[in-house]
Amino acid sequence: MSYYYLIAGLPDLNLNKAIDDRGKAKLDTGELMDTINRNLEPDDLAPFRYLIYPHDIRNFLTVLYKKHYDIADSAFLSPCLIDKDIIDNYSKHRGDLPPFMADFLREYEDQFTSMTPEEMEEKLWSSYYDQALECDPFVADYCRFERKVRQFFAAYNSSLFDFLSNPEFDDPALNHVGVGKSLTSEILRDFPFVEAMEKLMSNKNPLEIDAYSDRVIWNYLEQNVGFFGREQVYTYTIRLLMVAKWQRRNSERGEKCFIDLQENIKNKVRSQKTAVI
Repeated sequence: MSYYYLIAGLPDLNLNKAIDDRGKAKLDTGELMDTINRNLEPDDLAPFRYLIYPHDIRNFLTVLYKKHYDIADSAFLSPCLIDKDIIDNYSKHRGDLPPFMADFLREYEDQFTSMTPEEMEEKLWSSYYDQALECDPFVADYCRFERKVRQFFAAYNSSLFDFLSNPEFDDPALNHVGVGKSLTSEILRDFPFVEAMEKLMSNKNPLEIDAYSDRVIWNYLEQNVGFFGREQVYTYTIRLLMVAKWQRRNSERGEKCFIDLQENIKNKVRSQKTAVI
């Protein structure tokens, strides 16, 4: 199906401008998401939801971190698909959770007290990716690339911060990625963006790192040329979420949140009611 009129009616998006003007909200993201949602055909809605679920994942992790590690609440992200009340009271609303969250709880909830925050996050994301990769070819290709980018940054982070556990990678070659490590010719060929990462990660500026990561994904989406199909709607949705993230962020708050989260994880803050194994 052609979504010509939908796409033609949406405002242009500019990531660099959003990064430079962060904290100065201009787009009504909620209204735009509602417009997209209302105009998608039923068969195209399910993949669309998997593009929004990462916000729900972060909201869910905020609740789990607060409950099991006493890590302070983060702001509730929107747009999202799961109401805050359902997330806050997930044990009572399992039937209202998407299948990947319900599967995650069924498999790992009895292990929460012995898991680190990093392990909990990785297990939840793995459950999400397992299902996202099956829902649509475009979404699957995007998720594979986006996950690869996340794992590249995780590899560099683990080489910089001793308190981080060694992550598990889909591609064993990523075990050889990190500050001070020589990159293979295959990685440089397939992922040229990693050449700039060593200096970037060494500076340890969270906003610069996040901006670079978003630019890599934004540029990846440039290859998605087409004629107003659902893939172009999905591309717009991903980019809109990036712009929205920078609109609700400012430099001072972003730096403080990153430092606070880093210190919480580093010190392994846990509630006294939580067993430590």
